Amino acid sequence: MTLNMNVNIKRGSFLGVSISTLRDPRTWLVLLAITEKNIFRYMMLVLNRITGIDGIGDLVLHLAYILLIGLCIVKGSRFRATDFLIMLSVVLAILLTWVIYPANIETYMFGEGQFWPTVFPLFRYFIVGLFLIPNEETITLMGKVSCLAILVESLFVYFILRDSDLQKNDDMSRAYFILLNVLLVINYAFDKRTLAGVVFSIIGFLFLVSMGTRGPVIIALSFSALKIILSSVNKGHVYFAIGAILLLIWFVNSNYWTEFLFMIQNILDSLGLSTRVIEIAMQGETLSYYSERDEIAQLVLSKIKERPLTGWGVYGEWQFVGWSAHNMYLEILDHYGIIIGGVVILWILFLNIKAYASTNVASVRSLVVLFACFSLIRGIFGGGFLTFPTFLTIGFFLQVCRRTNFKYLTVS
Repeated sequence: MTLNMNVNIKRGSFLGVSISTLRDPRTWLVLLAITEKNIFRYMMLVLNRITGIDGIGDLVLHLAYILLIGLCIVKGSRFRATDFLIMLSVVLAILLTWVIYPANIETYMFGEGQFWPTVFPLFRYFIVGLFLIPNEETITLMGKVSCLAILVESLFVYFILRDSDLQKNDDMSRAYFILLNVLLVINYAFDKRTLAGVVFSIIGFLFLVSMGTRGPVIIALSFSALKIILSSVNKGHVYFAIGAILLLIWFVNSNYWTEFLFMIQNILDSLGLSTRVIEIAMQGETLSYYSERDEIAQLVLSKIKERPLTGWGVYGEWQFVGWSAHNMYLEILDHYGIIIGGVVILWILFLNIKAYASTNVASVRSLVVLFACFSLIRGIFGGGFLTFPTFLTIGFFLQVCRRTNFKYLTVS
């Protein structure tokens, strides 16, 4: 026991994390970001109960971000002119829309539960992406903390929200809240091959399935498939990747797949959780299932055709459908027109490719792919443009392309 303690002290680590990493405010900034929707959220609920002060949790959250971002700047993290230009462009787009289409902003963007919880956080998450140091130790720590986040969220839903009206009304958004953590744990399980990583990957995936929405499930599966393919290709096991894909195709089209779905359905049903996604899969309509979102997409597409060059301004689709487009790419084209909107979409995709090509480090490339799934694939299933996943991803892509706020080896 004494020997192990001495070794840890000599190596300057605590619980497997170096003291220098724990002292770095950039570490705590990213941990705050990935736990804001779960662990930190429930800590603030407890604080609200103890103090009896409404809104104290939000105050603590904003102060924590301000303090940590300030400490990161003191530590050496820097902004570039491009960063300010990106944030300024968002503000100018909102202000210009306010002048031309005031109802978009006054009625919808500043409507209840929109600007402050949805749009405003994109600025701080953009900064988190810019300041994120994607070294192996930080990525591993993100995976470990995400295991705890999945545990906390699962216990909260199962013991407190199960069978309640709140859970039934909130389950789809809750799946997207925990999605980033599930992806980080899947990444951790693949890279470190730990039992905890595997177990919480399974728990996290089942949690997504039980929330009744397809998007997060498809995103998690897409990231898992990409991890298998990229890992196999990097190790020269191309035939293994091909074999795994063929085996998966056979499994999905066999009777074993149906039996597997029945088993998952029974487990979720016994826990009183949603089986909607399983039922859709059992009907063979995972990708083709028609919902109200498809009707919204058709309406938004028709409106884009009416004003292809100028668009309808920020939150333009809300005046027609009373809700978001539920597709980031259609939303961008609807807001800014096909020319400016097309440039924005191509720029984001270009950043993704450039970030992946900017480094040979496998762990950094994995994180690039993870954020691409979290934001760009999510954009197909309901993610919006002026939201934190998109700007967290853009900030991180810029960070990797520049390598200005961190140092790491350039070979895997």
